[in-house]
Amino acid sequence: MKRSLLHYVACQADSHYPMDLYVFREKTQVLSGVLFCSKCFRWYPIKNGLPEILPDCLRDLAVERSFLRNWNMLLPKKVLYLGKPFNLEKER
Repeated sequence: MKRSLLHYVACQADSHYPMDLYVFREKTQVLSGVLFCSKCFRWYPIKNGLPEILPDCLRDLAVERSFLRNWNMLLPKKVLYLGKPFNLEKER
């Protein structure tokens, strides 16, 4: 995902924008990271340069929690423990 597109991406749940961007890997574009809505606390993963902005009903609990575990050292606590629709609060 190119950083310049951040101003065109809105939260799927409440249309809030711009969302916060947390980058894990970047070359000419963001390869891995998270988009985070500061209004409703929903987060959306960026994998292989593509943001996965899906409604909650199409997101997979196991896949999303695995993503959080893999990147937990780079994510702020508000995403890890308060993020929606899935977080790691029960694993504390």
